[in-house]
Amino acid sequence: MTAASRIDMASLRRAQAAWGALSVRERLEAVRRLRGIVSDASDEIARTIAAEGGKTPLEALTQEVLPLLDSCLFLERRGEEILADRPIAFESKLFFAAKKETFQIRAPYGVIGILGTWNYAFFLNMSQAVFALTAGNAVCLKFSELSPRVAELCARLLSEAGFAGKSDRGEALDPIRISAGGAEEGKALVAAGCDKYILTGSRGAGRAVLA
Repeated sequence: MTAASRIDMASLRRAQAAWGALSVRERLEAVRRLRGIVSDASDEIARTIAAEGGKTPLEALTQEVLPLLDSCLFLERRGEEILADRPIAFESKLFFAAKKETFQIRAPYGVIGILGTWNYAFFLNMSQAVFALTAGNAVCLKFSELSPRVAELCARLLSEAGFAGKSDRGEALDPIRISAGGAEEGKALVAAGCDKYILTGSRGAGRAVLA
């Protein structure tokens, strides 16, 4: 894991460019691998969540692990369709526009900063990260200071699934940075200058991030 205060945004943007250059189908291969890895490690994941989040292992399995698996399956089935370019109906009587075609093109934002929640530290944080990655973005994900073990586990799972692009020289570039910490860590992530932020928290925290 990397502390938000030590994020190298230049290297993360290079990684995003390489990851975003892959096709949606290639990115979904990592989602498919993640689903298999999470399924195989479901007991370990449930115990880790239970140890930090106040849930029983059964609650962790049904409320966090299974919903993430379902989210991954949804992306595998619908991801290409959702992210595909779409033609837009365009009619004009102007002669110079008569043969024009208009398309809606899906493109990554760039780097997505996620200020995560503690009460569903696995499901909410991981699903937000996986959706952002599927769309071709890089992710800076800050877990709560109350869930460092879940953060470490998620970093390992995403790494094993192979969420990485390749540079022109063939080196793997990792589009994910994960940290855990409190308010100061959150401020450092906001100060890092991500292109879009996802926040699960209070209204006051949302206003502070917006400001």
